[in-house]
Amino acid sequence: MAATVPNLSAPPGNRQTPLTSFLTSAMALVWVIALGKLVFHIYFNNRYGYFIDEFDYMSCGDHPAWGYVDQPPLIPFLIHISRAVFGDSLRAVRFIPAVASSLLVVQSAVLAREFRGRRYAQLLTAICIAFVPKYLSNGSLLGTNCLEPNLWTGCAYFLILPSSATTFVIGCGSESSPASASKKSIPSLFLDSPLWSDFFSPSSAVLF
Repeated sequence: MAATVPNLSAPPGNRQTPLTSFLTSAMALVWVIALGKLVFHIYFNNRYGYFIDEFDYMSCGDHPAWGYVDQPPLIPFLIHISRAVFGDSLRAVRFIPAVASSLLVVQSAVLAREFRGRRYAQLLTAICIAFVPKYLSNGSLLGTNCLEPNLWTGCAYFLILPSSATTFVIGCGSESSPASASKKSIPSLFLDSPLWSDFFSPSSAVLF
């Protein structure tokens, strides 16, 4: 007599769709925190006048080039596009920093998840990053620093992610190339990477 294999699949009503799984995960709340930070920056970014360096970036953006005496080309290029789409208001000029600072909340939470952080760790990371004074400042002023934390965090993600050499090269290249076009400090990350990538790898017992 043949043995009957029990049906271990969950009842149709209890199956989670990808959308339901996301909405019940920590990352859904992380995105809410990031969107709240974006709204905060957009609302308050017209409460004080232009910072002197912002005029420099706007002027360089009016004359696109592959490089300038005092800065790489990415920020002037992005501010040129932002002004063309949104105009010359303070909110328009500071829209890209606001988006970048808000996305950093999500990136940091993802990094915490890669370090095996659970719901609490991911949410704590998101809240802390949202209120770090330096990152609040980055989201409120246009500058070459506004994209640097995002691009460094992206490189760090690919440095610790278990992956093939091809994925590593493509991933780090996609982050370090715009980072070099934003500010010329990215090489220091790779010079230090042999030290901290081992120490902070997900398999390291130092974290626990």
